Amino acid sequence: MERNITIDSLVKCKIMNLMALLISIILALIFSSLLVFGFNRRIAGPMSGMLFFFLIIFLFTWGIGAWLTPVGPAHLGVYWLGYLFIAVLIMLLLGIMLPPTKPPRNRIIKKTELDDKVKEKKVAEAITITFGAFFWLLLIILFALAIIKLID
Repeated sequence: MERNITIDSLVKCKIMNLMALLISIILALIFSSLLVFGFNRRIAGPMSGMLFFFLIIFLFTWGIGAWLTPVGPAHLGVYWLGYLFIAVLIMLLLGIMLPPTKPPRNRIIKKTELDDKVKEKKVAEAITITFGAFFWLLLIILFALAIIKLID
């Protein structure tokens, strides 16, 4: 089976890939901002965790959206509804997993409460190390998925 590849088809393919990347970036910016400023979900990290949220939403949206069957209307050759669905789903999952931040209270803390806070801090540090490793592994896998789809 012969494939007739022309310059026009290659340029069109590159434009579609760039548009998919741009749509993923825009959706990730919108939904990570919504998590941090709208739903008051913050974690440790740059910009109150917005960079973390952006990376997760962006890579999920770009990586999985590229593999989905095209759904909905096309804009410049990109079916954006699948990307939107993935971005909303990931934002909701992150929003559910993270509790809203509460403003600090000005009150006297008892010694038992202080001991509990120290224990909680140690557990939180262990969880942070564990999730840090999973986070980077997840980012690498999602990035590889997106790149494989671009090459394919």
